[in-house]
Amino acid sequence: MTIEAATVAIALRKLEQGASSELIVRPRLGTGGDFANVFFWDTAFTSIWARYYLDALPVTQSLDNLYRLQSATGLINREIRPNHEPVWPEYHPVAVAPPVLTWAELLLHEEHPDLERLREVYPRLARHHNRIKELLQANDGLYFHDALGCGMDNLPRWPHGWSEDGLGIELVDDGSDLWEYPGLAQSRWNRQGRWIDLSAQMALDAESLVTMAGLLDLPNEQAEWLTEREALAASINESMWDEKLGFYVDTWAGSRVPRLHIGGLWPLAAGIVPEERLSRLVSHLSDGRTFGSVTPVRTLAGSDLNYESKGDYWRGSSWAPTTYMVLSGLRRAGADTIARTIAEAAFASVRTVWRETGTLWENYAPDSAAPGSTSQPEFCGWSGLYSVAIPREFID
Repeated sequence: MTIEAATVAIALRKLEQGASSELIVRPRLGTGGDFANVFFWDTAFTSIWARYYLDALPVTQSLDNLYRLQSATGLINREIRPNHEPVWPEYHPVAVAPPVLTWAELLLHEEHPDLERLREVYPRLARHHNRIKELLQANDGLYFHDALGCGMDNLPRWPHGWSEDGLGIELVDDGSDLWEYPGLAQSRWNRQGRWIDLSAQMALDAESLVTMAGLLDLPNEQAEWLTEREALAASINESMWDEKLGFYVDTWAGSRVPRLHIGGLWPLAAGIVPEERLSRLVSHLSDGRTFGSVTPVRTLAGSDLNYESKGDYWRGSSWAPTTYMVLSGLRRAGADTIARTIAEAAFASVRTVWRETGTLWENYAPDSAAPGSTSQPEFCGWSGLYSVAIPREFID
């Protein structure tokens, strides 16, 4: 059996079965782990590889669950329980997942063109985008987010030496079983900063809406999305590029935070990196001191004080969605040679681990061909990006 065939077999085993409800239709794509809740970005990223198996896997049905669960305000919550209740209150940035659904729908459309589907989902995606703007856009046009909401749960991104300053939004347990949220100072690192990943993701989402509006012949809306995207790109390039480091970083109180993490590569995927900066940014991907690793792409620079060579979740591990994001950005930038090199290295490590363990993992150790030190097996789920989408799209 090939690793691709094994991936599909795992995904079929992980499908959530059972009776459908009014808003959640089953079977639906599993998120990889044994989670009963509906997760926004897990579903979106899983659909990116599963679109190659539309006859076998309930891709559109799973995506449609997200739209059925959309709130009256327009937000599709990061995580929703089987009883249709959002896990996280909308006032807190933890409720917002990385906005990658429009991108995922366009990739699905490329593989299986369906203008009627685009016509149906476009207004929902536009409302979701605009609700994130209302909730998380700061007065300087950039975005703040949340340690858990951004999806990179334990990634250390606050300034070295920072401690609780009372400026973040604290999530208060209101008795609704919000036990998952860590009671740590990092959980209140949110609105103090400007987050490079969400800022660039919103630029990518605006661009994706430009494309979708164009396909639907909506020129006025297309122009509006383009204006928003260009303004956001200009703000990111002015405020979040660190010339000394040659990398995009978060900011805090008007200063750049000199910590290099995978979020600083989202501008590459969004296509907003000026040509004169590309070579310096891309060079980090082959630099062992920062992001060059045995299993690419590590999520925290190797030089960071909190980097863990065995992974420790987002403190170094290589993850399928962020590796796929980087490869997509490299292809946009015309850096095909390094994209292929990274894709081959990532695929080789994942295949080696599969041969040794018989399964796919939630994340992988960056400095060896091994599962990450904190990682779940049978994770398919978005780890299918490593074994299906990456070899198909970036190798051969």
